[in-house]
Formats: sequence, C-alpha cells, structure tokens
Amino acid sequence: MEIIFDANKRHVNQIKNWLHDEKMQGEVDYYSSFYGQIHILAKNNFVCLVVDGEAISYINYQLSSDRQECLIELACTKKEYRGKGYGKILLNTLIEELKLKGCVLMYLYCSPASSQKVWRKMDFQKFNSGDSKIWMYKPLVDILKPTKKKDLPKSYIALWKSEGVNKIEHPDFVWNLASLKKPIIYPADDRWKLKYVKDGVTISEREVYYSSFAKTDSLKFIIIQSL
Repeated sequence: MEIIFDANKRHVNQIKNWLHDEKMQGEVDYYSSFYGQIHILAKNNFVCLVVDGEAISYINYQLSSDRQECLIELACTKKEYRGKGYGKILLNTLIEELKLKGCVLMYLYCSPASSQKVWRKMDFQKFNSGDSKIWMYKPLVDILKPTKKKDLPKSYIALWKSEGVNKIEHPDFVWNLASLKKPIIYPADDRWKLKYVKDGVTISEREVYYSSFAKTDSLKFIIIQSL
C-alpha cells in the first residue's frame, strides 16, 4: 500500500476505468464528475492510495488562498475495497500533510446524500450553509468551544444571525476570550454578525465577511486564531 501525492496519468486512468465500470454496472455515478476534471487531477491537489500497483482510492481537494481551509471536491474508493479502512487511511494521511501547511479545517458537500454516514464515521459534522446541499465539516485542530453560560464574560466574541430580531444582548453563540489558546472555528456566512469585546469595550461589530479580525476569505466559516 502506498499514498501518492504526485499521481501520474497512469493512476488517473486506472481510477477513470474502474469508475466507468461501476457506472456501467448501475453503481453511483462518480465517473462523470471525475471525468469532468480529469485534465487537472494529475497536476496538483490530488492524492490517491495504491494497492498492488492499482490506484483504488482518491481525494481531489482545493485549498483556500490562505491555506487554512480545505474543500474536498471529489473522493471515492473502488467498490471491492470499501469498508476496509483504505479511505480513512488516505484521508488521515492527507490531513496530516495539510496541517503542516497550516490548514485547520476540512469541509465538503455530500453527493450522493447517503454518503454523509461515511463522513460522519470520520468525525465530520453537518452544518447548514443556506442552500439545498448537505454540507459537513471537520476541524483539524483543537478548537475553542462556545460557552454555555448566559451571562456575557468581560472579553468575548459573539455570533448571531443578522436577520430578524436584534440579538446583540442575547447572541446565538459566545466564546470566552479570557485566553485564546485555541482557534475559533464555526460555520457562518455573510448573513451572520460578529462582535468582539475586550475588557468590556466593543472593538468591532460587523458582518462576518467584512470582519477585520476574522482573517479568512471564506464565506462559510469564521476562523479566528489571533486577535
């Protein structure tokens, strides 16, 4: 067994062939999506697992411009190798490689929808992004979790939906910033608002996308590692 980060055309063609065979046999059609990107798969952001000379599992992914986030675009394991842990080995190897580059988050949307049970076994969580797709994400590092206390701490970051009732006094989520030893990672988009308060003084309050202290180009997550 070998993990290949610099896959060549032979690996790509092997995958293309068994995906096509599975499609012809009435299995889920992963072939069409794969074939649509075949011209770029062997160049970068593509990793595969090889057993006995054959590429039997693969992941195609994209990194955000700041390399903090990884979007899994395509992933599949050959039918006869499923349920044997090969996909998990490939994913975990990729995660360790991406963490060395500063990546802290991985996410994807489930197609077909039934695949979410597979990703859930690998610690992905479902989140609502405002569209009809089933999105799931997985922090790659330990994160600071929201406090469950009702009283607002002296220093905190608050997150709430900007639509409907104003929730400045009662936000949906609050992170206690007594010490930011772990990053804050949470699904959100530009319909949400953030408020940063330090020692009782409001430092910033604005929509997520325009936040100066959430340094990421993502529209789906806030990622705050320093203030």
